[in-house]
Amino acid sequence: MPEDATAYMTGAEYAADPVGPSFDPQKTAEALRAGTSPEELTTRSWAVDAG
Repeated sequence: MPEDATAYMTGAEYAADPVGPSFDPQKTAEALRAGTSPEELTTRSWAVDAG
């Protein structure tokens, strides 16, 4: 929904980190091989914790 995107982009989380967390492809691949689900690997909380 466009309203959801607008709300997110005007919210506190986006204002605090508009670029988003760093992405380490090696850590992501290792986590996937270790059994972490793709759904979890695409969450912001996983990216922040792994970063």
